[in-house]
Amino acid sequence: MSKEYEKALRVISKPPDQRYDHEIHQLVPWFRSKAKLFKSLKADMLGDIIRNCDYVTKNRDDVIIKQGDVGECFYIVLNGKVTIYIINKDQVDGEEEDSNFDNIIQYTKEGVLDRSKLGYCVTSL
Repeated sequence: MSKEYEKALRVISKPPDQRYDHEIHQLVPWFRSKAKLFKSLKADMLGDIIRNCDYVTKNRDDVIIKQGDVGECFYIVLNGKVTIYIINKDQVDGEEEDSNFDNIIQYTKEGVLDRSKLGYCVTSL
């Protein structure tokens, strides 16, 4: 792991009120280099994101956003892989048109996510 990555983890793993301004300021260039979205943001806006973000760890096969959910946040993936699936509403058996797709998240007997229920794989990031 790079020193900048380790520094980012060290800072964002702290509660937001324990993140110092100088630490956040040092991370702004690194975050800018990692995502196009951040390149055009003013430093103070990106600093606000770094200061107030929540650090969470997800496991393989955790579903972090379901199709149809109302967005309340966005995720910045620092390490790992995310796969995006979409499904057409008319492909969900026996569901009403306003379904929230709860029934597509199914696991095998072994506890592995049944990806065949998730629809069409759009991309992996």
